[in-house]
Amino acid sequence: MSSIIYARLFEVRILHDYYLMKAYKESSVASDSFFLKNANDQETVLKKVLKLGQYNALDFFEIKPLENTKKILEQLKIRVIPNQLGFFLGMEVNATKTPAGGGAFNIKYHPKIAPPSGTHLQFSINSKDTDLYKRAVLPQPATLNSRFYFSNKNEQGNKTFPALSEGSSGVADVSDFNFLPFRISVATSIGKTIKATLADTNGSAIITKEKLATSDRVTLNLRQPNTYVQDAPFTQDGIYQLTVLENNTGPPPDTHFFSDRYFDESNFGILDFFFDANDVAPNQPYNLLENNGKDLKTKKNIDAVGTITTTTKHPVFELRLKGNFS
Repeated sequence: MSSIIYARLFEVRILHDYYLMKAYKESSVASDSFFLKNANDQETVLKKVLKLGQYNALDFFEIKPLENTKKILEQLKIRVIPNQLGFFLGMEVNATKTPAGGGAFNIKYHPKIAPPSGTHLQFSINSKDTDLYKRAVLPQPATLNSRFYFSNKNEQGNKTFPALSEGSSGVADVSDFNFLPFRISVATSIGKTIKATLADTNGSAIITKEKLATSDRVTLNLRQPNTYVQDAPFTQDGIYQLTVLENNTGPPPDTHFFSDRYFDESNFGILDFFFDANDVAPNQPYNLLENNGKDLKTKKNIDAVGTITTTTKHPVFELRLKGNFS
């Protein structure tokens, strides 16, 4: 009878600067940003606050897989396991042992069920902390009514592993406001014309709406049935390109995740993890799998007497929130 094996696929750490340093200093006043410390000092902080049970990210954030992701997790035999810093995913795998000489061997892990091309896993992240915007330095949306969208995608190589944000020191900033409802609200001035175009990820236009501003905000609904097919569904939740022009001028298209349902249910944002992150960085640290998607990054080396000599860990991503120490 064969045994069932799970290996870690990836992990997410939610690092709230203010609460980490407050716990570490054992004081009501936090100071000395966690993100300005070197790697060894950061490890010292984490070991202390976790050992003493003084920090639990799930005390101030609730994280849940979206409905479609629940189905994917079940199909691919993946489990979500919470921990003090956030959560990790364990995936059912097959193990392959390769002789390494002298009685030693290497172990690699392969998904029991290979994820189809383009598979990604999405999680809503909601703040339970009424003081979140007092204790963290977080931007407010300016032009669009947007929330945070964090992803392991790294096509442009603008991220520094393990941070999920492109912001300075990898902390959440305005570059992460990429989660929108289909009913967008655009800041403008009275008398100006706002034109918004929703396109697929290849740039093919799906719908364009235009409206003259009679106040300082214009609302445009970009979710409508396909008028060429009777009783066709509304535009589905997903990733699209959005272009917003004011009097026919504006920035180039930008990519966003759109969902009315999850936008209404969320007060913070979405986490989105692609098995293939299109990572252009050396060694592709943001990809969840390696060897052309065949192997997990978790692996072990075992010596002749059965002792684990080295272990290669799964990807550990960080969602970084800068503390407000004022």
